[in-house]
Amino acid sequence: MTVGKYKDFALQINNEEDEIKRWYDYIAEAKEIIRLEERLRTAEELIPYIDNTVAERKTKKRLYLPYLLPLFEAVLRGSLPAVPFVHVESSSQLGDKIAQLVRKFFSSPHSHIVPTSMKLQMDDFVYGIGIAKAVYKPLFILRYDQQRKYSDELKAEQLERIEKEHANPLSAQVAEDDMDDIHIENHLNYLDQVPLGTEEFEALRKHIYAHIARGMVFQTERFVLERIPPSHFIYDPTRPWHERAWEAELKIMRIKTLRQLHYRNVEPDNLEGLSPFTLKSNLKGAVPYEDMVAKIWDIHNFTTGERIVIPAENGRKLLHKGKWEYPEIDIYYPFVTRPFTHNPDQVHGLPTLQLAKPILDALATVEYYIREHIKRHPTIKIPMPKGMLTSVDKSKLNNPDLTTIELPPEVIANMHEIKSPPIPQSLIDYRQILLDQLRWIIGADPQDTGAPFPHRISATESSIRAGTHVSRLEDRRKTVGRMLQWAATTFLQLYRRFGQLQMTVKITDENGVSFQQIAPEDIPERIDLVVDIEAATKEAEAQRRETAIGVFNILKQATGVYPVDWNKAINWILRKFGIEDVSVFRANKPATGEIETAPISAGGAGGGLTGQSVGEVLTGATRKNLPEGASQWQNTQTSE
Repeated sequence: MTVGKYKDFALQINNEEDEIKRWYDYIAEAKEIIRLEERLRTAEELIPYIDNTVAERKTKKRLYLPYLLPLFEAVLRGSLPAVPFVHVESSSQLGDKIAQLVRKFFSSPHSHIVPTSMKLQMDDFVYGIGIAKAVYKPLFILRYDQQRKYSDELKAEQLERIEKEHANPLSAQVAEDDMDDIHIENHLNYLDQVPLGTEEFEALRKHIYAHIARGMVFQTERFVLERIPPSHFIYDPTRPWHERAWEAELKIMRIKTLRQLHYRNVEPDNLEGLSPFTLKSNLKGAVPYEDMVAKIWDIHNFTTGERIVIPAENGRKLLHKGKWEYPEIDIYYPFVTRPFTHNPDQVHGLPTLQLAKPILDALATVEYYIREHIKRHPTIKIPMPKGMLTSVDKSKLNNPDLTTIELPPEVIANMHEIKSPPIPQSLIDYRQILLDQLRWIIGADPQDTGAPFPHRISATESSIRAGTHVSRLEDRRKTVGRMLQWAATTFLQLYRRFGQLQMTVKITDENGVSFQQIAPEDIPERIDLVVDIEAATKEAEAQRRETAIGVFNILKQATGVYPVDWNKAINWILRKFGIEDVSVFRANKPATGEIETAPISAGGAGGGLTGQSVGEVLTGATRKNLPEGASQWQNTQTSE
């Protein structure tokens, strides 16, 4: 095909509407390749098997029992039993600080590490993939009041500066005596006139953030692991994950929030407003447009390094186009335990629930016939010649409260007992086979879930089964560990790039426990760390204690032959038993210094553990540009 003919087939991008259409085509093609609609329909059919609402369906000759959810819960509990250990390859002191910082992130209830990990595994069970996202969320207050009044002369001087900055946004700088509220208001109004995606747009946008950052007093910073619904994340499926050309997240946001983020073209004719209660069109107009929600695609174009925001449907104009805020930081992660697909470049795996469905259907059939057998033969039967029992005698036989019954001798002589036939062995055996297969599919060995095997398997076979179960559990923990390793690395990268506050970490060494501080600039650019889930299990803890006792016995026997520093040795042994502050056992406990904290001044420039102003370091240029939307997260304004 010649170049001319190729251009006839290629999509020509002449305006914003053409660009939006191109992204709609990319997303639609990606959905078809990963069979997203088929996966969602299958998941909708399979989810009733988890909550057992499938039992409410009018199915013939099937009886569904809630086998699935308890098995899932057993596997989930074993995959992440506790906050994992973190090992960092760095200098010993810095490595310990970074490792404790990561454990602090993981242990914080605000990080949502454990609940999000469980949800990701459930998504993998149902959809064949779970999408994780690492998010930086600062909590701050603003020092300036936007309603402040200025003299006409001062305001005219500020407006003159602003006009010069608008004339050349690339050279705009924040001066020490700039009135931030005046600059922010005028810059935002002018920003709407600058073409999206241009150098001038990016320069003025960063300049506005520098003004905003001068008034921020950071109180705390949080790093959160979030779950993205599999239906809300699309990626380039034509290449391996690490080489993907683009990714897109479907977000549902309030119209008011989109306008606070200064997105363009947030109007009803370009962005449809939906009811926040039903996520459907607000036909009756009961909700104002500002209070409605809208669906948008937040797109990251790796080839150009751009962030593009478009309406999810029927859009004609871009909502936003600018630089991606997280260069070289991969904030999304695909969690997959069964990476089997027909397309080798496709990240989506095989849903475990899809494999379990035929087993559950077969089990329901077996359970139905077992129930029918019990219905037909619920108890023993007493046959006797017809007409020998009166109605009174029958009522006495059926009365459970009577311990003795008087009957004529001829009736007693003709009484016999017919026991109920047992449940057919074929049904019992087939049921056991299906239960075993279900446990294997889910990842829980039958004997480890309490399944009875009386005199049917040998000790050797039981040992082999136990070893196989441990191996499968270790593989699953390694998969979860790789996801947490990505989360830890990404949290550190986000802290290094966007962090403003120093963090306090607890360090335990041979001298006991001390509290030290670590700053964002202390984090190296490249970090090699390992997240060890196995080390956090009870079995590993018992092994560490047993090893500590063994080391103690060896050192005790080596007294006089091998010089031993018993202070360090005993400290090390006690830490293996979870006792961190070993100094409490010493006869002469050394005095421990108090942690010094610098108070925050009225302007917020004091720093310290509880707050820190970034106004001074951001004067003239933004030291660390906050990610999109950070200034909208839980901030309140206070006047000086």
